[in-house]
Amino acid sequence: MNETSQKEFLELSWQELFPKTTSPDARRQRWEKWKKAAITLDPEQGQRGVEYWQRHECGPCDQVDGDWCKLQGLPCTVNPILTFNYGYIGMACMGFYPSALRERLESQVKRLIAAGLRLSGNGRQKCFAKAEQIWDGPLMTQHNYWCV
Repeated sequence: MNETSQKEFLELSWQELFPKTTSPDARRQRWEKWKKAAITLDPEQGQRGVEYWQRHECGPCDQVDGDWCKLQGLPCTVNPILTFNYGYIGMACMGFYPSALRERLESQVKRLIAAGLRLSGNGRQKCFAKAEQIWDGPLMTQHNYWCV
């Protein structure tokens, strides 16, 4: 990749860099290409930028592979809402997938069922009426429904 195409590649928006229409493997290749281009064009600033976007707090999660979230098919720090819309660093899974949280959510689901809340869903998700809204993602909510 020549210098001009590297610069153009670095100027892509996050949505352009990680389009939904590409496979997770292709998005990961684009991530590696982005990191390499950043460091090649400006070794000092590029390295700092790459380190910033590689830094994540996913903790012990079975979906993390280095700086990559296998669940979302995105870098761990690229949140599909905050990063795509505002350029903010976040968590690809929005913090909903680490094992400890998953166990807590499963416990809450059991309590909701025991409390008599009706289950609804489309076959892939189970939704419960809930008073608060959580970010959309693999664990999604829409309009006061909690879906897992």
